Amino acid sequence: MEHRKNFMKKKIKIIFIGSVVFSKHLLITLKNLDFIEIVAVVTKKRKKMKSDFCDLSHTSNKYKIRSLIVNDINSKKSYNILRNLEFDYIFCFGWSQILKKKIIKLAKKFAIGYHPSDLPSNRGRHPIIWAISLGLKNTASCFFKINEKADDGKILSKKYIKILNKDDANSLYLKLVNSAKYQLKQLTYDLYNNKVKVIKELKKEKNYWRKRNYEDGKIDWRMNANSIYNLIKSLSTPYDGAHFIFKDREFKVFDSKVIKIDKDNIEPGKILRVSLNNFIVKCGIDALQLIMIKSNKVFKKGEYLK
Repeated sequence: MEHRKNFMKKKIKIIFIGSVVFSKHLLITLKNLDFIEIVAVVTKKRKKMKSDFCDLSHTSNKYKIRSLIVNDINSKKSYNILRNLEFDYIFCFGWSQILKKKIIKLAKKFAIGYHPSDLPSNRGRHPIIWAISLGLKNTASCFFKINEKADDGKILSKKYIKILNKDDANSLYLKLVNSAKYQLKQLTYDLYNNKVKVIKELKKEKNYWRKRNYEDGKIDWRMNANSIYNLIKSLSTPYDGAHFIFKDREFKVFDSKVIKIDKDNIEPGKILRVSLNNFIVKCGIDALQLIMIKSNKVFKKGEYLK
């Protein structure tokens, strides 16, 4: 009986904001919920390389949903368009800009964001990359109420995610997608039935991860093999790969394996062995096998990588 009553209630009207592959997964999830009406999808066109970028206008057009292409969500132009639309919530999942108060206040209810970390810890940029490169054992999938600070609002849904040693950026990305889809279904159902509760967290250390740059992805062979292994995993697909320099050329690495060795008298960066599609390099501690590189024609045993 309750189920039948729900269908008589007005649908939740939302504005959806996003521009990455993750956003697309959640957009499709919402489209398949019969108590949700997506009033418009706000997205952007690619201007610079971003490995998991996704123009959501293709998906919104497929479902005959209005799409808005914007560069700055907080611009006067964006504000004027959105203020003429009627919606209850803003769902902002996978957007690099912080929403300003004037945009948040356009929603009749409030705005909801997403961050793949154990909020309030590990706010900020590149949470998947940092979590793997730092060797963390756990992260979390969090939906929160947006305010004007980065990843700072009250938490509405959280699920902890284990990071296994074998996990790379791609496998962790998929874990977070699957968790977020499940959480979003429950969260929107609770919104529809006015049952959403703020999750009370124990006091945790608050920190912000900084934006990574090109140098952060460069392999330093003086690091121990396990740290380099984590770096390579963190930048695998859908990201651009870790890199090193050899004879003034840049080479990308997406897969590797730690090799335990007891050779403290060999310098870091020296090539120890070359095979058809991989080669082994001495690190600060132990060595690393770099996989899926055409090493038989490019690299030679005894040479050094920068």
